[in-house]
Amino acid sequence: MIRQHQRRHTDFRRGQQLGARDHLVPWMRPQRPIWMSESIYASMPESLTMREARVAGWTLASTLIDPQQVNKRELFALYRQRWHVELDLRSIKNVMQMDLLRCKSPEMVEKEIAAHLVGYNLVRAVMAQAASLSAVLPRQLSFKTALQILNAFEQNLRCCPRGRLASRHAFVLGGIAQARLPNRPGRVEPRVVKRRPKPRALLTKPRQALQKGLRRKQQSIQKQIDQGLR
Repeated sequence: MIRQHQRRHTDFRRGQQLGARDHLVPWMRPQRPIWMSESIYASMPESLTMREARVAGWTLASTLIDPQQVNKRELFALYRQRWHVELDLRSIKNVMQMDLLRCKSPEMVEKEIAAHLVGYNLVRAVMAQAASLSAVLPRQLSFKTALQILNAFEQNLRCCPRGRLASRHAFVLGGIAQARLPNRPGRVEPRVVKRRPKPRALLTKPRQALQKGLRRKQQSIQKQIDQGLR
């Protein structure tokens, strides 16, 4: 499910008509891009049957070609749910602080990303349990608040006696279930950064090399001071 590219012309007079401004057309395979190998390009189909529909001022393209199963309004509703992808990426990168990877080797970077994804899925699993017990949708709960509650009760649950673990676990789930998000239909957010960067130069050399340069500068200044005192 994607929006039609602005450079791609959509002519609803062509193709198999499914309804008003709703049709099926073949999309031919474009020329092989430079970065793609010939073997992968040869494995791609020569054409795809795509559905193009005009709804709510947008032209959507989808592989859901059966209008009896999915109508135009349902296509639009599915497309709007793609906003959750942006929210999930924000939760992983900002809330779980994966926007800055600290490992150096490719192998360790893969492990670091995998650890963040495992932690993210575990939090989502707990949120699903809380939503199920409270008869709400998991998407109605706040991921950041759920993570804060789990971090706050981590030591409490770790050291909890076995006989009280079930009650404390239910208490944590109840707290997560209370962190409900407000209903914000049609929400949009600008792709801008509010916080200004600090007026500092970037670290483009090894820290030790810069420290040696600062020490030499300090020694030179101190030498000039000593010569002036004499």
